[in-house]
Amino acid sequence: MGKTWGCLLVMTSLGLALTSPTPGTAQESGGVRVGGNVTINATANSLSNQASQGSTAVINVGTVGQGTAVKGDIEINARVNNVSNRADSDSCSEVNVGTVGQSACGR
Repeated sequence: MGKTWGCLLVMTSLGLALTSPTPGTAQESGGVRVGGNVTINATANSLSNQASQGSTAVINVGTVGQGTAVKGDIEINARVNNVSNRADSDSCSEVNVGTVGQSACGR
């Protein structure tokens, strides 16, 4: 009887080891993952691949009241919990993400 229980214990342990997550592997549930960069070129009241200088658009992101006012071209490099803005020389933008407002004007 002792050998039977010992064999069962070894097999159970082996099964758990084979089905356990690999150490160091990220386990995520829900949320949004952004890989790479996201470029938004805005024209008035629309999104397109090109924007003329001086054009203005509002891009609503997330809930109402969060958006981006764009004049000219702006590139938004988005990462989890981190937004960086790089605007060209003639553009000015205001980016509101969550409860933190970030603004950048190229000069």
